[in-house]
Amino acid sequence: MAKLGGLTSALKSAKSSGVNLFCGYCGTETITINRRGICSTCEMPIEQDKATFSERNAELFQTIMSIKGSMGKGDFDGAAKLYEDAFAKYHDPGFLYAESLVRIKQSNAAIAQIRYDREGFMEENIAYRSKGALLVSNAKLLLSKAINVCNAAIASGLTPGTAYLLFLCYTKMGNQRAAKSALTLVGKSGNAYLAAYAKMMHDAATRDYMALDKDATEMLVMENFSANAMFYYALATLKRGDMEGTKHIISEVSKVVHIGSIDLLQDELEKFEKSFI
Repeated sequence: MAKLGGLTSALKSAKSSGVNLFCGYCGTETITINRRGICSTCEMPIEQDKATFSERNAELFQTIMSIKGSMGKGDFDGAAKLYEDAFAKYHDPGFLYAESLVRIKQSNAAIAQIRYDREGFMEENIAYRSKGALLVSNAKLLLSKAINVCNAAIASGLTPGTAYLLFLCYTKMGNQRAAKSALTLVGKSGNAYLAAYAKMMHDAATRDYMALDKDATEMLVMENFSANAMFYYALATLKRGDMEGTKHIISEVSKVVHIGSIDLLQDELEKFEKSFI
């Protein structure tokens, strides 16, 4: 695990640098080495610390903090309404994308209520399953709307942020063919950092775990650092069948810093272990 030692040293550098960038879409703060990064929750680009963002965008900052508070309480509908209002005011398709993530989380919460030890005909399970399916449908509608807004903007001029958001939306939709085309646009936009991160995401979505290991490793070096790349590195390790290696990565990372996306690997790990039972 000499390689892991080198990667965690980058995390230690990020932690000691004291740079935490604030996400203007979900309110997450993510460690970084440089003054750029990717949110470890919603994977949108981040460039400002919390103090700077709140000073320059006071009203939006309050909205984002309210959204974060609603999500913390499990008030998915409240958070979604705030995102709707934010899109209506700022016309930023990123808020449509962020709202779609809320609906996906709400769907997952509904599905998690399904139990097979209920008595009778389990009508509650049917209701939870139907609610989950409806919420996923709502999320897809929001992603489709965001895609339309992005495509209209790109028709007037290609920008890195819009191309990257288009890629995110297609990836969440599960349309990997369209995502690959959007990935090409991200590359053409001239932002090598976003292009590298999008390529890493595409590796994961297309299950190319050898490429994912390589690309995630490259995003954990100083000049191209993204803390979230540790999640993808660990995911590649798990999907290539190395459960003990994945556990070791999670353990070593947790000693250095908390990365929200790493927590998701615990669920993936449990699913992987159950497949061998």
